[in-house]
Amino acid sequence: MDVSRRSLLRSSLIIGGVSALGTDLFGTPVWAKTLKTAGTTLAQTVARGPAGAGGYAKLATAAGEPHLVRTDLGVPAGPDREHDREPVLAFAQISDVHIVDDQSPMRVEYVDRFEDQYAAGDPTLNLLQSSYRPQEMLSAHIAESMVRAIKQIGSGPVTGAPLAFTLQTGDNSDNSQYNEIRWNIDLLDGGKQIVPDSGNLTKYEGVADNNKTYYDPHYWHPDAPPAGKSADIAKTRWGFPTVPGLLDAARKPFQSTGLGMEWYSAFGNHDGLVQGNFPNS
Repeated sequence: MDVSRRSLLRSSLIIGGVSALGTDLFGTPVWAKTLKTAGTTLAQTVARGPAGAGGYAKLATAAGEPHLVRTDLGVPAGPDREHDREPVLAFAQISDVHIVDDQSPMRVEYVDRFEDQYAAGDPTLNLLQSSYRPQEMLSAHIAESMVRAIKQIGSGPVTGAPLAFTLQTGDNSDNSQYNEIRWNIDLLDGGKQIVPDSGNLTKYEGVADNNKTYYDPHYWHPDAPPAGKSADIAKTRWGFPTVPGLLDAARKPFQSTGLGMEWYSAFGNHDGLVQGNFPNS
């Protein structure tokens, strides 16, 4: 069959016009053909890997989870919903990022060891729970990874509508500190150099360091213990790994990617209170 330039142009205009209306020639919504599942839980999920000696386990990837339609919230979903629905708005939501200055003298990691007394029935120690988390030196890097993932996904996984904005719903910092809030803002904005370090910028000064004088086995120390000191409890009891150089790597400056869209933020208790519990003045 011969196809003239004129007929080809006419067909292109028809197809273009139908696409502008949101459907192709077969009546299928255009957005339904451009779904992005990569980077979402539709493609894969995070699972707990095999536990080693003591119980420590690395993260592993697992199969994705299907999108489920709720049928218990009102009118049952119609059988033709995938064809008839029109996306109104798509946005990303992040919460409880808890960007931490883990070298700050305002940290109260030392009270975490009293949690056993709270578990034994002392209610006065309720506010001391979870005052220490071994991975805190990596909080800025985790937030950066989350921002990159949101930017890469770029659209709602079901509707395909582009993300209009990101909403951050509290606990953006951990200790109500200016530098933590500043890191959070610069991570979301992008194009900024992030220096996840404080105090003396030539060395790490938190509880995870290997200073022989102050070495405390109650905290995880990524490096091998100093000469004459035994391995920390996290390694001997729970099987935490030795990761030489992690503390210095965590302090290195990096360039923030940014969301590439508008973002809005609300304060949580950790953004206005020390450790989320106590007034900052």
